[in-house]
Amino acid sequence: MFINGRYRIKYSNWLRYVYLIEVKLRVRICIDEMARFIFISINFIIDR
Repeated sequence: MFINGRYRIKYSNWLRYVYLIEVKLRVRICIDEMARFIFISINFIIDR
């Protein structure tokens, strides 16, 4: 029972770690998309 509890704690920590990595990747992709959109908009305004 003690080993099972310890394993569960390790497993939950690992899940939290993977979740944080996924959130960071999503935020980075979202920022890249926004930056690209702003860059295209600025170029469009300058061209006009």
